[in-house]
Amino acid sequence: MAVPLAKVKAFLKAHNVDYADLFERSELIARYDELRGRLATRKEVRLRGKANRAQQRQSYELAVRLYTDALSVSPISPTLQAQLFANRSTAYYGCGLADAALKDACASLRLDSEYVKGHNRKGVAELQLGRSQEAAETFRQALEIVDGLAKTANASGVEADADAKKQATAWQGWQTSLAEKLEQALTLQTASLKKAVAKSEAGAGAGLPTDTGGVEAEGGLLEKLDDDLIHEVFSHLDAKAACAAAAACAAFARAASSQLTWQAKCMQTFGDLCTLLAGGASELAAGGALASGGSGLNSNSNFGPARDWRVLFRERTLHARHWEKGTPVNVTHLGVHSGPVYGVSMRGDLLASSSEDGQVCLYDLATSRVVHSLRDHGTGILGVWLDPSCQRLLSGGFDATIKVWRLTAMDGSAEEGLPLAVPRVERNVTGHLGPIVSCMGTDSHILSTSFDGTLGSWDWGGRPVHAYEAHAGHACGLATDESGKTVYTGGDDGVLNAWDLRLEKCSDSSASLELAHGGSVWAIAAQGNLVVAGATGGLLALWDIRKGLSSLPLASAHDAHSDAIAGLQFIADGRTLVSSSFDSTVRLWDVPRLLADATPLGGSVSPTGTMLRGLRATIPVGNLSRCTRVVADDTRIIVGCIGRHLAIIDMV
Repeated sequence: MAVPLAKVKAFLKAHNVDYADLFERSELIARYDELRGRLATRKEVRLRGKANRAQQRQSYELAVRLYTDALSVSPISPTLQAQLFANRSTAYYGCGLADAALKDACASLRLDSEYVKGHNRKGVAELQLGRSQEAAETFRQALEIVDGLAKTANASGVEADADAKKQATAWQGWQTSLAEKLEQALTLQTASLKKAVAKSEAGAGAGLPTDTGGVEAEGGLLEKLDDDLIHEVFSHLDAKAACAAAAACAAFARAASSQLTWQAKCMQTFGDLCTLLAGGASELAAGGALASGGSGLNSNSNFGPARDWRVLFRERTLHARHWEKGTPVNVTHLGVHSGPVYGVSMRGDLLASSSEDGQVCLYDLATSRVVHSLRDHGTGILGVWLDPSCQRLLSGGFDATIKVWRLTAMDGSAEEGLPLAVPRVERNVTGHLGPIVSCMGTDSHILSTSFDGTLGSWDWGGRPVHAYEAHAGHACGLATDESGKTVYTGGDDGVLNAWDLRLEKCSDSSASLELAHGGSVWAIAAQGNLVVAGATGGLLALWDIRKGLSSLPLASAHDAHSDAIAGLQFIADGRTLVSSSFDSTVRLWDVPRLLADATPLGGSVSPTGTMLRGLRATIPVGNLSRCTRVVADDTRIIVGCIGRHLAIIDMV
C-alpha cells in the first residue's frame, strides 16, 4: 500500500532531513525508504550486539528478549532474520527451553535452508528433546552442506586471500564438530532402541500394563476445574510453588505451558514494567501466539515475534534477585582513556566519560565502540553531563570553562541516543576563577561547582544568571531535586547546602551539624524526599528534605567506605542507593532498610552497627581502581577509575 506523501514528509521532517530539492513523488519515497532502512539497520545492529553480549555472559533470558526486539525491527532481510532466529534458539537452549529452541531453529531454516548454524541449533535441540533419530538426520544434512562449502573453499588453492583461507579453516572446524555430534546422535539412537526393546520384552514377559505418561494420567478434583480458574490460581504462585504444582498435576502442567498464564503472572508480579518491556499493547494482544504452536511470529507481521512470557518472567525474577543480593553477573574494564577517569554520565546506551587526559569519550555500550573522542579544553576535564535527549553535552575543565556540545545523529536526530555526526562546541561558558569540578543542566539553567568555591548558574545561551558563594574552599558535589528548582552543593568545608534558584539564595544548610570531620562533600544524590551526601572520610548521610538539612540525618555512618566516597546515585525504583569510593569498591544500600534502621549522626558507628545493616552488597572493582563518579540504570553500574579505565558492572 502506498505511503501518503504527508506521512513521508512528516517522517523526513521529524528526522531533520532536508527534502526541498526533491520534486518527484518517487524521489521522496526513495529518500523515505532509504532513511527507514538506515534507521532499521542501526537499531537491529545495536540490539543484536546487546543480545550477543548478554548471551556471552550467560544472561540467556535477557538475550531472548533482545533478540526478539531485534526481530521486530522492520525492514530487515530474510538472511538476517534467519541468523537472529538461530541466535535466539541458542538463548532458549541456555534457558533450558529446548522446545522453543527447536521452533526457532526451524524458523531459521524456513528462511534459509542452507544456513549451517540453523541446522546445528535444530540438531542440538532435537538431541535435548530425546529425538536422536531426527537429530542424526539434521546433523547429516548440515554435514553435507559444510562438505560442499569446504570443497569450494579448498578449490581456491594457494591463490586464496587470507580471509578465504580463514573461512576454509572455519569450515573444517564445522566438519569436525558436526561429525562428532552426528556420532553422538547415532549412539543415542542405538541405545534408545535397545532400551525400548528390552523394556518391551520385560513388560510382555511379566504381563505389566502400558505406561500412560506421567502427570497426564493424574485425575482428581483439580482436573474438573475451569481452565480460567486454574490460570488465575497459577498466576498467584511463586516460581517454586508453580514448578511443584506443574510436576504434580496435569491441570497445572497445562497452565505452565500456556503463554497466557505466564502473561498474567508477569502482570501480577511486575505490573506495568512488563508491558513496557514487552513492547506495549500490540504485543500484549499477541501473547498467546506461542501457546498455539506457531513458529513464534505474530500472525499480522513477518517481523514481529510474539513475546515469550515464560522467559520474561524468569528474566525479571533473576533481575530482582541480582539487585536484591547485589550479585553482579560480570565486571569488565574498559580502557578508553590515557589518564584518570573523573566523570561519567549515561543516557540509554550512550556513555560519556571525562578524564585528566583532556578527552571526553562518547561510548556506545550497545556496540562496544567509541563513537567520538572530543578534545577542545586543552586541559584535564573533571565534570561531564549528558542531556536526557542526548542532543547536548556539558564538559567542565581545569581551564575554568564549561563547553556546551551539540550532538547530532547521522539523520539530524538523536534517535537511539547515538550521535554519529561529529559533535561541535556550541558555546563556551566562562565566569569561574578555578577548575570546574561538577557540571549539569536543567530545563532552564547550566549549573557548575568550582575550585573557586562558587556555584555558577547560566542560561542555555551562556548568559550569567547568578554566582553563589557556596563554600569555604572548593565547591565539589552537585545535584538537583526532581523539579530542577533546588540545587544541592557540597564542599571542602564539609557542608551540604540547598539553593533555591527562584529566590537565588541558600534555602537550607547542614552547617550547624559540624560534618566537617567527615571530610569534603564530594558526592550528592537526590530522589523524592531524600538527599544523600558522601564525604572524603567515608561518611555517608541521608536526610529527609521535609525535615530540613539542619535536622539530624535519618541515617548515617562514618565508615560507610574505608576511603573517599566520590559517587552516589539512586536506582530508578528508589529502593537502591549506589556508592563508589576510592577504596576500589561499589556498595549497594537498601534504602527502605536504611530508613527503618536509622542511626542519628553523633555516635561512633562500627562496621557492625545499624547503619551498615542497610548495606546490601560490596562489589570489588579491582585493585588500585580507586573509583570516582558512578552512574547506573536498571541493568548495570558504571564507574570511572583513577586507574585510567571504566568499570562496567552488569547486574543482569
